[in-house]
Amino acid sequence: MNYKSHYNIANFIYNNEIIKNEFKYDENKSKWFYIDNNKWIEDNETKKLKDIIKTHIINNIINKCLNTPNNYNCIYLLETAIKLKQDKYLKKIINELKQFFY
Repeated sequence: MNYKSHYNIANFIYNNEIIKNEFKYDENKSKWFYIDNNKWIEDNETKKLKDIIKTHIINNIINKCLNTPNNYNCIYLLETAIKLKQDKYLKKIINELKQFFY
């Protein structure tokens, strides 16, 4: 995996069951939605999606790093986790993530 590619990072995030099953992107409305009590709710300013990425996804990245025997890959994984905490970078990844929901 190329950890510097926005596409690959978005793909890694999309393959997480929480993201894949609990979020959707409506291309016609250009809005994100999450499921709550079997109802799709608009995710204003992608707050819920950002929160899930900043907590659950980053924890998955850190766990993957701990289980990776290659320290070189671990450095890139940790750099990615740190970048995902930055709003500007996170917006780029979320924009890239849209393509997986079509």
